[in-house]
Amino acid sequence: LPIQNDLHEFFSMVDFTNPGILGSERDFHRLYQNPILRGREPDATDKERERGEVRSSELGRIVNQFILRRTNTLLSDHLPPKLVCCLCCSMSQLQMDMYREFLRGKLARTIQNGGKQTQVLPAICSLKKLCNHPSLIVGDDGKVSEGFETCASMLPEGATLSAMRKGNVKAPFRSELSGKFYVLHQMLRRLRATTDDKVVLVSNYTSTLNLFELMCIGDGWKCCKLD
Repeated sequence: LPIQNDLHEFFSMVDFTNPGILGSERDFHRLYQNPILRGREPDATDKERERGEVRSSELGRIVNQFILRRTNTLLSDHLPPKLVCCLCCSMSQLQMDMYREFLRGKLARTIQNGGKQTQVLPAICSLKKLCNHPSLIVGDDGKVSEGFETCASMLPEGATLSAMRKGNVKAPFRSELSGKFYVLHQMLRRLRATTDDKVVLVSNYTSTLNLFELMCIGDGWKCCKLD
C-alpha cells in the first residue's frame, strides 16, 4: 500500500498490518502525530521542532522494520529501459478562471499570510485535482474541494463527476474542459486509429481513474479499471 502524507491514514495502515505496534489511536496522536505536526508549524519553538524531529525519527525506526520498498534498483533488473517524455499542457480557460478564483479565496490568503502548515497539503491536493480536470473539485457526494467553494457554480451544467457517472445524456464526458485531458484524449484517438497498441493510464486518484473510464466508454473503447 502507498503511504499517504497524512499521519492519521499512516496509523490506520500500520495498525492494519501490525495491530497495536503503535499503541492505540489516542496514544499515537499523543506520542507522535501531535508533536510531529506541531514541530512543522511556522511558529513552532526550537524545542517543539526538536521534539517533532525526535518523534518522527522514532516513528520511522519502528515502521521501517516491516515496510518493504520497491526501489528503482530492484525494478531495473526486471523491466526494459524506461523512456520518459514530459509533455507540458496549457490549462483550459475554465481551469485558469477557477485558479484565479482560488487565489482570491480565503484559504489561499490564509496560507499566503503564514497560516498553519497543515493547510498547505489540502490546498495542493485541491489544485492537483483542478489541473487534472475541473469536474474533480466536486466529489460524488457533492462536497467541493477545500478552497474552491466559490468555483462550483463555474462548472457547465452536468459537468460534475457524479452527473457523468449516472449516465446523464446531458452530461457527456468533456475532455476540452481540461488541457491535460484534451491532449490525452486526442493522443488516444490517434493511437486507436493508427495502431493496435494497448495503453495503461495511471493516477493516484480514483476519481481521475473514473474520468479515464468515462472517456473510454464515451468513445466506445474497451477498458478495465483497477482501483
